[in-house]
Order: sequence, then structure tokens, then C-alpha cells
Amino acid sequence: MERLDFWTDKWADGQIGFHEEEVNPTLAKHFSAFMGPGKHRVLLPLCGKTIDILWLEQRRQNVVGVEFVEQAVRDFHLENGRTPDVSVEPPVTRWVSGRVHIMQADFFDVGRQHVGNCDRVWDRAAMVALPPEVRAKYVAHLRGLLVGGARVLLSTFTYPSGERKGPPFSISDDEVRTLYSGVTNVTLLETEELTEQAAAWKLSSLTSSTWLITI
Repeated sequence: MERLDFWTDKWADGQIGFHEEEVNPTLAKHFSAFMGPGKHRVLLPLCGKTIDILWLEQRRQNVVGVEFVEQAVRDFHLENGRTPDVSVEPPVTRWVSGRVHIMQADFFDVGRQHVGNCDRVWDRAAMVALPPEVRAKYVAHLRGLLVGGARVLLSTFTYPSGERKGPPFSISDDEVRTLYSGVTNVTLLETEELTEQAAAWKLSSLTSSTWLITI
């Protein structure tokens, strides 16, 4: 529960610098390659109140978010003028509006019976929010939620060890490949040096990596 209390306190204190006011540029840039043709069911683990949810819905995708912090889920609906249908299905509280289903629950308590047949995952802020000892469990659980052939668009950060406590945590390219070993394909789409962000975080260097993974 310490992990969950940490994020509840962050939201209560308004320490949500990770929240973006515009659609994430990585998602927008790689949307076509990630999504492919047709409609999909897109899972956003640890989704917060990201407007990426709305952006995906506007493109006629079905969106499933998972978020533990009730304030984040409530704020998403209030700030976007949505009136959800709310139902309690322990251990999940389901918030539904339009094409959006948000599961308020611990991610590890959520099963495929809750999220449905998800075939796409946008992981902008989930893996990087987790300490090293939790990541293998996270990836194993995530894979268990997905149908065969699902695609994961993953965003990670890499910075020198010991320069920042995290989150977001530094995740090396080798660790990504190890965590997703045994899948159909793991492709590094691009890397980018984040000079301004490195300075803001008092890091000597900071790199973002974008991955497209086929389960």
C-alpha cells in the first residue's frame, strides 16, 4: 500500500507535474504506426487524468484507463464536462462515459474481465512510475490483460544512475528488451535528448526512448 499512498498524497498535494495540458506529442507522432487501421480498445495503465484519453476517443477508439487515485478519475470527468455512469464491482469502481471506461483500482487487481479485449496499450507514464522491483510483475500482469497480437507504445527515460531518485525512474534500453523478452517484436522507434528537461531536473543528461512492442 505504500506505493499507492505515495500517489494519493501526490494528487492531494497538487504535485502532478507529470500531467500534460496537451496531447502527448509521442502519441500523436506515432499514432498511425501504433494503431494501424480500424478501431481498437486502447488500455492506458496508471492514466491519471490525461487528455490523451479524449484525443484517442475523438479518433473513434475505445479507451480503457486504469487509475487508483479517485481524485484523478473524478477530476478527469469534472474538468472535461463528462457525467459518467459509476458502478462498483469490487475491487474495481467503473466510470463510463462515451467510449471511455476508467477502472478506479490498483492495476494489479484489474483483470481482463474488467478491461475487456484490449489490443493496444499506450504506456506513457506507467512503467517509468514504477521502481525496478515492481516492473517485471507489471509487464507480466499487463501482458495477461491483452489479446494476441496487441501493440504497446511505450515511452521511457534514461539518465545517469544516482542523479535522481524518481519517479520517473530511469529505464535502460536493455531492461526494456529483457522485460519484454519472448514477445513477437520489440522495436526502438526513436530516441531524443531532452536538454531543457535535464537542466530542470538537475541531471547531466536525459534521453527519452519510444518503443513499439508487439505481443
